[in-house]
Formats: sequence, C-alpha cells, structure tokens
Amino acid sequence: MTRYNLESDFAVGGHNPQYRLQYYANVSIADFRQTFTPAFHRTITRTNPRSVMCSYHGLNGIPQCAHPILITELRDRLKWQGAVFSDGGAVTFIWRPVAQNGLGYTATITEAAVLSLQTGVDLNSGGFERAPNPKTGFAYEHLVEGYSQHMFNESLLDR
Repeated sequence: MTRYNLESDFAVGGHNPQYRLQYYANVSIADFRQTFTPAFHRTITRTNPRSVMCSYHGLNGIPQCAHPILITELRDRLKWQGAVFSDGGAVTFIWRPVAQNGLGYTATITEAAVLSLQTGVDLNSGGFERAPNPKTGFAYEHLVEGYSQHMFNESLLDR
C-alpha cells in the first residue's frame, strides 16, 4: 500500500542487495494520510481495479502483507471489493528471519500464511522451490495446517 523505491541499502553504505525484503518504513499517521494515500485512494475510487498487490517491506513494524491497513483502508474505508495478492514470496518473507532476508515477524510460515489471509490477502503469488525444505515453499499451502490447528475458520476462505 505504500510506495517504495528501495531495492538495496547501498545508498546508505550497506551491503545488502535484497534489503527491501527486510525493510520497515516508519511513517507517521499524518504523513500516511497526507502523502501516501491520496493518490492510492484516487486510483482505487476512479479506476476500480480488480486487484492490488501488497509489497515485501513493512510499515511501522508490521509487514505489508500482514498489515491491518489492508482491511481498514481498502475494505472498510474505500468499500473496495477486488482481490489482494502478495508480491512474489512476500508472505514467506513475513516469516523468514532477517538473516535470510526476511522480516522475521512470525515464528512459523503457517502463522505468516494465516495472518496474511486474516488481513485480507486473497492470493499468495509465488514462493520458492519446495525441495529440499518444505518450510521455504509456497506459503498458502500451509493454510491446510493452520485450518487443522483451528487458527481460522472456513468463513475466512469464503470471503
């Protein structure tokens, strides 16, 4: 939901070419409302796109694809009914530790998948190879485990 142009941390003397996968933007509510959302709101209300994409990075300590702002801004405030999909692998990066270029926000990939679904991400677009470690696979495959552990109910899938 927020615009970013950060690929690496080279500009600030860093050495990580994939910094965007673990970056948390800190944005005040005033700046968010006055700077970041007006163009986004105009786009949604004037063009009514069928889908939007949540990004890799986080906002104020919460990963974009797990941020409640997806529901509050899109579904509640704008009454938008389209689909939200993740950037390729972004749901997995919610879980992956910072040492693996992730945000390290959840303890398991199952928690990351369930949190994204609860937040309003309809489709996890992409992931990583399944072998040899299934924990680096496609995050929404882990929703089966989350459902069997009663982490969410079927009505969430119906939405």
